[in-house]
Amino acid sequence: MAGFHKLCDLKARTISKPGRHSNGGGLYLRVRNVNAKSWAFKWVSNGKSYEYGLGGYPAVTHAAARTRNGVSGQTGGRGRSADG
Repeated sequence: MAGFHKLCDLKARTISKPGRHSNGGGLYLRVRNVNAKSWAFKWVSNGKSYEYGLGGYPAVTHAAARTRNGVSGQTGGRGRSADG
C-alpha cells in the first residue's frame, strides 16, 4: 500500500514544526516543539475520532511505534475499539 512509512527515524529527529505529521495508516508524530515529540495512532469509529498515545520520541523509535500499533508495510493499524 502506498503512503506508509512517510517518516523515517532521521526525518522524525529533524522535524521541528509543531503539529501532527502523518506516517500513514493512522500513525502520527505529534510535535509540540523541538524537544517534545510523541507517537500517536488516530482512528475513527462510528463517526467519532480517537487518538491513542504510543510514547515519546526518541524513547519510542519509529519502528517501535509501528510495532506497538501493528502497522506494517501492507496493513493499516489494527484499530482499537473505544473501550480498549
